[in-house]
Amino acid sequence: MSTHSHQVCVGREPPVRFALDRVFLDSARLDNTYGIRSFRELSCFYAPLDTLASDRRPRLFENTWRKITTRIRLDAEYIKLRCLHNVTPIYEGLHLVARRRNRSADVETAAEPGKRHSVLVISVGASSRSDFERNFRYTANFLRHSPDTRELRGYSAVGAGSFPSAVALLGGMTGGEAWSRSSGSYYDDLPLLWNEYKKRRHWTLYVEETPSEGAFVDPVDRGFFRKPTDHYPSAMASRMSEPDETARSPEADVGISNEQPSVCSGYRLRSKALLDYASELIKAGNVQPFFAFINLKDSSRNGTKAHVLDKPMKTFLSNLERSNVSFETTLVLLSDVGKSHWDTRITGDGSGMPFCFIKLAPLLVKRSQTASTACLTEQTLRRYPSAASSLAINEHRLTTPYDVHATLEALAMLPGELSLKFTRRGRSLLAPIPANRTCIDASVPKEYCACAGTSHTNFPQVSPETLSLARRALEYVNNATSSLSRLKNQCATFVLWRVEHVDAPGIDMRSGPKLIE
Repeated sequence: MSTHSHQVCVGREPPVRFALDRVFLDSARLDNTYGIRSFRELSCFYAPLDTLASDRRPRLFENTWRKITTRIRLDAEYIKLRCLHNVTPIYEGLHLVARRRNRSADVETAAEPGKRHSVLVISVGASSRSDFERNFRYTANFLRHSPDTRELRGYSAVGAGSFPSAVALLGGMTGGEAWSRSSGSYYDDLPLLWNEYKKRRHWTLYVEETPSEGAFVDPVDRGFFRKPTDHYPSAMASRMSEPDETARSPEADVGISNEQPSVCSGYRLRSKALLDYASELIKAGNVQPFFAFINLKDSSRNGTKAHVLDKPMKTFLSNLERSNVSFETTLVLLSDVGKSHWDTRITGDGSGMPFCFIKLAPLLVKRSQTASTACLTEQTLRRYPSAASSLAINEHRLTTPYDVHATLEALAMLPGELSLKFTRRGRSLLAPIPANRTCIDASVPKEYCACAGTSHTNFPQVSPETLSLARRALEYVNNATSSLSRLKNQCATFVLWRVEHVDAPGIDMRSGPKLIE
């Protein structure tokens, strides 16, 4: 049997089904799965997650359980569901509920055909190009047969781990610049892409599969103090990843195995539950434009089980392509390679480099034959004729997260003129990238660049953790000197060549950052 067909999460689905924020008792599932013939013997209740606490405080579920009746409309986005057969528990699990969005007059205008443009960015952590080919066969095949999808084969990392990749992608800055701009505090005030899209009346979503190791949980654990986006299921994802939710009970009757892998939340993958939630939010959005960033890390990095994300991802993308928002949605699927903030797995043959697929919204590149977009003008249909051809050219050029940021920043301006101007570190992928672009031109440190061989021969006895700290220290120095106006353009950019000595009292840096006994 193929490993791709192996069932990882064991358990029973709930005896109810959800239609966005309405819940229905499921008679067929109740009979077939639980052997219960009558609804009279079933009682289901839900407890909402406390959403009044700040983002930094662990949240609890409310103590009051609310009874569920069929067709009831739930008044909470994150819930714990409990069902009883008479007085015996038969199901308990965590669920994310996509609540319907009310449409205001200004959003009605933003949602007119030809004026709405949405962006979906999915980051798969700890997956290099070779990992992707091995573990995401269905997803890769789907993308490569999907119209207007391009794979950036010269896509390069710009740092080690999730944090530098995330701030480059969403903010167009280095990790050091993000630290400096946040003044040692939280990251709420960083100029990230979802803020720009929110100003233009898009609803926004930020999903972290594993919040404790999220893209913005840097080595000093800053993160966000407030909700950075309209929908931010961080607290719920944290609860879903806790040991008592992933490997929960020795009683088979509650529908959850007591030997669940950490990637599970009850009967399903945590990553699948979050993708389903995003899909339902898009459906509930009534074709309102959106910007979504989904960071999946735990299930993608779990060794031989990394493939379990493949089919859920392919299903999610194919459902999106069939939806009524696909014509206006640009998709970016990429990886940051990093297992954590300390990972430096880069290989000389490029197989350890990150991958990046971009599927431009058909709205940008071709004429629609559907009735829903019949009112588009010829000017709109032909406004961006070079976007697709430029992206095709850039498939084999040196590209970076800074370039993806510049592209998405330009797309935020739609339906106005499509700006192709440079950002500080990036160039829009909707214009040709120069064939002779160098690592220095692209603001990529040599040790990460896709156009340079990577060798650690100068660091024969130095751990990856030490290398990462050295690179971060050097990046801080470079950023500090370049940000001083009186020294502008007067200081050379330093490159790490060799680690001669590390002296950290109480810490053994040769074997990694752990305390010496």
